[in-house]
Amino acid sequence: MTISSSYGNLDARGRVGHLTRNIQIVAGPDDGWGYNMIVYGFEDGTIDRVGSVNLYGVQFLNGGQYDT
Repeated sequence: MTISSSYGNLDARGRVGHLTRNIQIVAGPDDGWGYNMIVYGFEDGTIDRVGSVNLYGVQFLNGGQYDT
């Protein structure tokens, strides 16, 4: 999906092709910091665009933030 506004165009698509093994999403080596996965929607004028995601075979390791 491409979003057009007075600031320019934004390509808001994300894809992963067919893989033959599971996907791992792993935090980096920083101590105490993980990651967040955000799926969001927005209002495009009078149209509400709803964010959605289908995840199959995905493993999340050390996500979030330490001791919050």
